[in-house]
Amino acid sequence: MKSKEMIDKNNKGITLIALVITIIVLLILASIGVYSGLDTVRSSKYMSFKTELQLLQSKVDEFYSSNREQFSSKGTEMTAEQKEIFTVSEVSNVLSSRQEDITTLQNGFKYYTADVLVNDFNIEGITIDYYINIDERIVIATEPIEYNGVNYYMLEQIEDAGYNVDYNKNMEDVTFNVSSSIIDGEKGLIQLSNIECKSYVEKWQIRYREKGSGNWNITNEFIANRYDINVDKITDYEVQVFHGDEIQSDIVTVSIGKPAKPEESELTEFAKNFGVIEIEFLEGTGYNVTNTPNEPILEEGMKAVYWDENGKEITEGDSNFDRSKWYNYAVQSSGTGNGGTSHWANAKVTVGGVDSYFVWIPRYAYRIVYFDTQQNEDTYRNKTTGDDYASIGLTGYSDARGIVDYNGKQIKNVAQDMAISVNEKYFKPHPAFENDVNYGGWSERLEGIWVAKYEASRIDASATSMGILTTPASIPNVQSWKQTSIREMYNYAIKYQENLRSHLMKNSEWGAVAYLTDSKYGRNGTEVTINNNSNYLTGNAGNSISEGASATTNAYNTQKGQLASTTGNIYGIYDLSGGAIEFVAGYHISKKNDDDSFTSGVNNSFSTVYEGDSINMNFKYGDATYETSGWNGDDSYFVKSNIPFFQRGGRYDITSKSGIFSSENNPGEAYSDLGFRICLVVQ
Repeated sequence: MKSKEMIDKNNKGITLIALVITIIVLLILASIGVYSGLDTVRSSKYMSFKTELQLLQSKVDEFYSSNREQFSSKGTEMTAEQKEIFTVSEVSNVLSSRQEDITTLQNGFKYYTADVLVNDFNIEGITIDYYINIDERIVIATEPIEYNGVNYYMLEQIEDAGYNVDYNKNMEDVTFNVSSSIIDGEKGLIQLSNIECKSYVEKWQIRYREKGSGNWNITNEFIANRYDINVDKITDYEVQVFHGDEIQSDIVTVSIGKPAKPEESELTEFAKNFGVIEIEFLEGTGYNVTNTPNEPILEEGMKAVYWDENGKEITEGDSNFDRSKWYNYAVQSSGTGNGGTSHWANAKVTVGGVDSYFVWIPRYAYRIVYFDTQQNEDTYRNKTTGDDYASIGLTGYSDARGIVDYNGKQIKNVAQDMAISVNEKYFKPHPAFENDVNYGGWSERLEGIWVAKYEASRIDASATSMGILTTPASIPNVQSWKQTSIREMYNYAIKYQENLRSHLMKNSEWGAVAYLTDSKYGRNGTEVTINNNSNYLTGNAGNSISEGASATTNAYNTQKGQLASTTGNIYGIYDLSGGAIEFVAGYHISKKNDDDSFTSGVNNSFSTVYEGDSINMNFKYGDATYETSGWNGDDSYFVKSNIPFFQRGGRYDITSKSGIFSSENNPGEAYSDLGFRICLVVQ
């Protein structure tokens, strides 16, 4: 039994411990209160700054329309020290995203003090100085507000501001881009972006309704430079952009999901030897349209690479590597006969001590518009406004409805469960990125694929020797790997880098590259120059056949040689036209599980089975066979039971028949002019 003295001592100890704990708790609560108070102050400053920017932006837009010269006269020219603002990453990123010449854009800014803005222009509430380009209506704060780790200088940095609607001097009506897609198979998403009108509008509203319904729903939810509308039904909707009672757009119909099955045509065919391939990039592995293609995925062992203005290679990890210069899938506004400006992303993979080059093909949706003549195709390609194409020889489409004639009547039923509507045009996701193995897809949807930059060579190949080792590579100016059966090519490609899911290029992947190449993000309709090097040197073009192995003067790193790439410059993929003919993993069903070919026990994701004996029977959309049959005069042959394997691209000396749309058949045996190419799948 404890004594009274011991109990008193224990109680005193407990009381002291309780007191200490109480003090600690009070200190914690006090610190939380201080932090909460500081966070409230930061949030208040941020909201005040945002409001001030919005107010000033509104006034700048008013002066732009009425007193531009007067406003400009009150500003002072920026000093060299003040122009350092253009080197701040938060500012330069916003300015460089605009289409204007960056130097001209910067020279248009002037410095305005808060006193000038308040006293000379009666703009109450301005507390700091600003740099303003009145001609482009751009406002930059001289002092940033830091909030949640970000320094804010401009309204464009604030995603939910939604105020500075682009002004277009040539537009008299409200115009916008609209796209739609399915979410989780049962709901839909409508997206509106790039709203333009003659007058400045502080903030737009969007109304939408099911087509045929009398009641409008209204939203003004502005996220990441676009308006998103989530809908619960897979049906047709009407949308309209408006601002009060003063300004409104036309009502536009948007289809969610696969369009209604088109009427069957009495025609059996229509002219489709000429056409334009239109591309819409898709975000992530989903179906939301985006102006920015998916960022290339680099797995362990892969390094980003690009070239400077002198053609010097710069690799990730180099001291002068600048990630912002890595790639730019740029729209080509004209033909690319003298080269292009689209820079597709490149990466290096090192195997066996040899660096191989691969090019990123990002996830996209496409449609093809067909014409009766090359001239009418060119007219459409160069057309910038208007939708009446009947007068320029439009004959039909390949899109999410199938292959339909100009009136929308179906010629060929092409299986497609997903339709992406962009400005009332029906795009379909390219199957190379989808999860349908029957059409050349995979077990899951992909953000993109890596494609070998050059035809496969052995890692010990040179300009004068094909080499003897059995590890493939993708390098320029060496003899491509030939004289090997498709079974061996398939196995060598699989073993190249199994952790990157390396494999023999599939027919669908060839089509994905060909379509992006012919689009405005590649050669914009210009035919890729043939690699006519008689020694099968990779990455060559324009050489006389008689020059043979010494012909390296027009190789990949010269302007003439680069015309043989998918971009017309060093950033593209080579040898798709000419060089060696390339086997791809696509074959006739008669060879399925054949012990004498690579198809025995093959992973279905790594190849595609075709059932018909004719290009008109059971073709696969997206593989650049039936949809683009005969384009550029390229060969167009389909697999059959007795010649069951696809080969693509044509040979170096078949000038008139070789090209990115060339399709031929082969029994699969080793030939002296047949090579292959590797692709990688990373997630």
